[in-house]
Amino acid sequence: MSGVLVLLVVIVVAAIVVLRAVHLVRRRAVLPGRLLPPPGSPSSMEAAALLAALRRRGGAAVIAVAAVVLLCLAVQAVWPSGGGLPIVLAPALALLVLTGTHAVWPLPDEPAPTASTRTHADITTRRAGGFGPSWGYSLPALLMAATLASVIVAGLVATPDEAGRSREYGYAIAASALPGEVGPASGTTGPFPGWYYGIPVIVVLLVSALLLGWALHRNARRPRLRGAGLVAFDDAVRTCVGFALAAGAGTLLALQLAVLGLMAGPALLNAARNIPGAAVSEGGGMAGADVPTLWAGVAVLVLALVLLGVVAVLGATFMSWILGQRRSPAGQPGRLQPGGAHR
Repeated sequence: MSGVLVLLVVIVVAAIVVLRAVHLVRRRAVLPGRLLPPPGSPSSMEAAALLAALRRRGGAAVIAVAAVVLLCLAVQAVWPSGGGLPIVLAPALALLVLTGTHAVWPLPDEPAPTASTRTHADITTRRAGGFGPSWGYSLPALLMAATLASVIVAGLVATPDEAGRSREYGYAIAASALPGEVGPASGTTGPFPGWYYGIPVIVVLLVSALLLGWALHRNARRPRLRGAGLVAFDDAVRTCVGFALAAGAGTLLALQLAVLGLMAGPALLNAARNIPGAAVSEGGGMAGADVPTLWAGVAVLVLALVLLGVVAVLGATFMSWILGQRRSPAGQPGRLQPGGAHR
């Protein structure tokens, strides 16, 4: 029954993301297809080729992310003794293929100009963070730092399971709380995001961060289209890439942190129930629970739920910019803020 409930929640969230993304596409004015010059105009073929390549790369990135998630689910199904490692690692691997696709898939440049071709010089410095949202660097960096810090802290407090893998949370019970016990007792609960999960997540996230930085750098430093009338279209393409990378990376990083929280929260709550916070009651049972551990578990679960909301918002933003890479109906106007930056 719980599995069916989780599936229904996933379907509802996915439907909300898609509907919100379609709404954003229809409302947003800054999309490359809306600034594409009409057929027959100077450099129209180069601009159309650039938009087609952008569309193919965006579609390939989405397909690659979906393939990685499905592959992780398949590996989990045939490797149940893995302790859920494929599921925990899925968001980080999805981020790796998303950033990798944008980093290694180049967009086409215009051919060398002829002697009669009129060109213009762009003396404005283009920075990696100059296109896309104003939070394009700060939000992914914050989520990346929070994820890495959480993994390190969880790894330091985790204990080995029966197979020696660091994926349990250990707790101690005072001897005074256990009748007949000579010394203090201890126990473990899990799964808990220890080093067994944390080391692979750290490695994949660090590689993904390098690819993300390189993809943003290439997006800014890509040669400018030479036509003087294509500046707005060229900026729109860069803005679209900046939004897709920032929103996509933010979505997957928030999802990664939420998955870790959904593991750690129940483990802490289970440990709090097993750690007595008071002396043995008259009936011989344990009275109370460990309050700090209890509140820590509640806080982690609440944070995980908040992060799932962030995943829905950023996921809709990501999909809207991927959908917005298509060609729009002719005659539909567009506008772009200077420098391509948006809030």
